[in-house]
Amino acid sequence: MEQSNKLPVGLEYIDGQLYLYRCPKCGRENYILNVSLGICTWCGYNANLNYPKTLNDNQNEQDNR
Repeated sequence: MEQSNKLPVGLEYIDGQLYLYRCPKCGRENYILNVSLGICTWCGYNANLNYPKTLNDNQNEQDNR
């Protein structure tokens, strides 16, 4: 079975930057100015701590093929 490095719905890596559109903790849509920070406006969840860039390196290579 393959190990999955997929991000939860609402999180996305674009050009090595983590974007948090919808918080996986509280489920609310993030304030646009905090999307690129990876921090939820409403509950303070910091996706950068749970989903470091190294987790996504393989996924980016597959997406760019």
